Amino acid sequence: MPEDALPGRIEGEIAFTERWANIQGSLFYGLTGFKIVAAASIPIILSVVSTDSARLWAGVTGGLVAIVETFTVSFSLKDRFAQKRLECEALKQERWLYLGRAGVYAETETPEKLLVERVEAIIEKRIKAWAESVAKDHPGSKKPGSA
Repeated sequence: MPEDALPGRIEGEIAFTERWANIQGSLFYGLTGFKIVAAASIPIILSVVSTDSARLWAGVTGGLVAIVETFTVSFSLKDRFAQKRLECEALKQERWLYLGRAGVYAETETPEKLLVERVEAIIEKRIKAWAESVAKDHPGSKKPGSA
């Protein structure tokens, strides 16, 4: 294995999971903030303004809150964010333990091999979780990777 391939693989995976954790977190927190502000504004606007346009605005806003909540729950944004963040931190921890030859890496004669095995186990866990979510979302379809 080329000497720079191992750090490149780990750094690439960390960057990938970091990017997706940030996207999932931004979606979750942004949509949650929108729901809170929009839902709280409905009674305030209706108590101050009593026109047809205010009632229409309240109805549309209430509908949007319901749609956003359904989207947030259906796509499990909170769970996906937490899962990506945990995966990213696990990869970072493996990197630091390896670089410092600490923990399990202090006890082995082949730390590079152990690092590859442990990083690939983290990645495999993500792939299995994805395959299970696809199978759950599409019960009649074949599992990914099966013929």
